[in-house]
Amino acid sequence: MAREVTVEEIREKLESDIRWAERGLVRIYQNQTTDEIEARETIHSNGVGFTGFDAEILTSFALRSERGWGLTERLQNVFFRRMPKYAGQLHRMAYGD
Repeated sequence: MAREVTVEEIREKLESDIRWAERGLVRIYQNQTTDEIEARETIHSNGVGFTGFDAEILTSFALRSERGWGLTERLQNVFFRRMPKYAGQLHRMAYGD
């Protein structure tokens, strides 16, 4: 059995590895409620999905990823700054509470 990846290891990957960050982004996006996805904002305080601050831009990044579009260097810098805060949420998705 593979060893459990720590929250800190996930955080490090989310701030530097585009593949990890994109996979994490899509997982979080898919776990948002339908109305949050449609509105591109945080509506429910349920501990799942993007923060209100990140909802619009990270939703747009998720849609770009679904379409196979990459991010410019400038957008990648924004992306790498915002994704590490979701390490705990991704850890819970992978391993439970």
